[in-house]
This record gives sequence, C-alpha cells and structure tokens, in this order.
Amino acid sequence: MEPVCPRDHCALTREGDELVCVDGHRYPVVDGIPVLLVAEDEPTHGACWFSLEQNESQADTDAFVQRAIAATCGNLYRHLVGNLPAYPIPQIRLPPGDGKVFLEVGCNWGRWCVSAARRGYQVVGIDPSLDAIRAARRVAAELGVDAQYLVADARRLPFADESFDVVFSYSVFQHFTRDAAVAAFEEIGRVLHRGGLSLVQMANVWGMRSQINQVR
Repeated sequence: MEPVCPRDHCALTREGDELVCVDGHRYPVVDGIPVLLVAEDEPTHGACWFSLEQNESQADTDAFVQRAIAATCGNLYRHLVGNLPAYPIPQIRLPPGDGKVFLEVGCNWGRWCVSAARRGYQVVGIDPSLDAIRAARRVAAELGVDAQYLVADARRLPFADESFDVVFSYSVFQHFTRDAAVAAFEEIGRVLHRGGLSLVQMANVWGMRSQINQVR
C-alpha cells in the first residue's frame, strides 16, 4: 500500500530521507518508517511524540511491549509488565481475508495486525508513536508476519480514497475529543471501499469504569 500526503492525498516521492508531495509537503523517513504526521495538528494523545534514538536491544520479547502490555491489553496483564513470556495475540473476529486489505488505526505494537495477517489479510497498521511502530515492526519480523507500518494520525489517514476492505480500531477513540473522533470516523469512511467493513471498539461512556473516572 503506497501512502499519500495526509494533507492533500497527493502521491509521495522519495527524496533522500524524506517523502515529498507535488505541493511541497515534506515528511521524514526514520529507520525506513514514514512519519506522516502533520505538525500543525494538535496531538490526539500523549503518545503523539517520537524519539529519533534507537531503542534498546531486544530480549526474548520486545522491551517496548514488555512496558506497554498493561496499557494495550488491559489491567489483567499488569502483573506481566517486564515479565511477559510471549506475545498475547488475540483472535480477530473476521472471516478469512483471502488477500483483502486491512487497516488498523492506532495499532501500537501490532497485536491485531498480526492476528489479521494470520487470517489472510494484507495488513497495514498506523499509530502516532514512532516507538510503537518500531516495536510493531520488530514483533512482526520476529513472528514471521508480513505487515506494513506507518506513523500517522487517524484524523489524516495517508491513503487514497477507497483503499481498504476492512478498517479496524480497538480501544483508541475514547482518548480523542469528540471533534477529533468525528474527524477520524470521516477519514475511515473515506478510505473504505464501497461496501467495506469498519469495526471500532471503544469504552462505553455509561460503563461502570467510565462513570467512576467521570466522578474522579
């Protein structure tokens, strides 16, 4: 899947360590990863920053995933922070992919992308955190999964119209403001094929945990 400019959806060409569109918008390529964020946009989440430094060397399971496991998979994994023995890859509730194109919005270290790839989908994952995308690439390589990962913002998906058969997002949009979430949903609609499938999970505002947080 060739990315396009997230501002105007024009094609991008490589110039050294940058991707450039015909309108002159430039985006860095860091360690081979396109960083397609728009600098003037207000970040949607605290993870919308990145370091250009290399991460530490990896042990049996990725160090980034070791730290992030409770935040990405839930508090039941908190006791495994720093002690994760294997990657918890869930079973995604999708029919066999048969080569259909799948996008995960807010993929973090890529567990749902791995699951979709194993179901036969061509997988693309985006996240605003370069550290998360680096980890996703390492995990995919370690598990022998073919996946494409980009640093990008859900409100400005760097893909042409009607590029995907399935767009998936798990536990992401409750972190957005209402306006940011609406903008992201409009983008999801734009990049979906006509008749495509969108699956979005987020916390229920009326759920018990949400009510407790609102009281706090």
